[in-house]
Amino acid sequence: MQENQDDPSRLTVAQTLESLSLDFLSLGQSSIIIRAVDIFHQTVVIENSEINTIGRALEFSTDSLNSFFNFGDHILSAIGTIDISHQESVKTKIQEGIEYAFRGSLSNEPAGNAPINLQGTSISASAVKINVDGLTDSSTTTFTSPQGTDVIITIPKTVAEAHNYLQLISIMTNDQVYSTKSVNAGSSLKTGMLKVTLDQTEASMSVSESKVKSSKMNVANLTDPIVIEIPFEGKIQERDTLSCVYSKKSGDIISSEGISTLILDNSVK
Repeated sequence: MQENQDDPSRLTVAQTLESLSLDFLSLGQSSIIIRAVDIFHQTVVIENSEINTIGRALEFSTDSLNSFFNFGDHILSAIGTIDISHQESVKTKIQEGIEYAFRGSLSNEPAGNAPINLQGTSISASAVKINVDGLTDSSTTTFTSPQGTDVIITIPKTVAEAHNYLQLISIMTNDQVYSTKSVNAGSSLKTGMLKVTLDQTEASMSVSESKVKSSKMNVANLTDPIVIEIPFEGKIQERDTLSCVYSKKSGDIISSEGISTLILDNSVK
């Protein structure tokens, strides 16, 4: 991993939040945890708002990334101590903040380097920059889920052949980050919730600005599919139907449109 440089105050905030979060489960103070999450979100997302305007992400050093990730993992592990009316908001802010931190950690990362993978008790995340010209037919990334099993994501070259560089950020949580609706009564989640973000990006950051530009990709109407293999726990009963579904935001009805599901031994793809 290429070492980045970031603002010393950001690193101080990251390490302070990580240290404080170690005691959150034992403290059980919902208001303190919510305030800490707001500081995390302000530092990583709100102050990094150029991601939403011109697509430039601030750098995050290895130490900052690790501390922010550990903070998020500790919060999700203590989610039961937070007032239930705030739990979905907290989980959404943690997921969004970790995605932003990983995007910033790729700012000075050369394409083709090994993925940046972090695994926690309640959340795992992976980020990699891909040189499209260097692909023969596809790029495969593997990272470990919070349950300790491998999640495998394969991006075909045809998805990105119009671009030079891609970055893939994958975040998996043990529990649902936000609520969804199902058309099938009695359905349940057999795996953690996986969020996959695919961006087109630059080869490296702008030295003068310490930022790298990226933008979301449109992956509709693909010639070759993106393949995601997710392990699951438990047994499938005779009358059960196992399928992969997705949603885009809280309250959505989950959908399987455009998805084909293949059941393997203790995993689906």
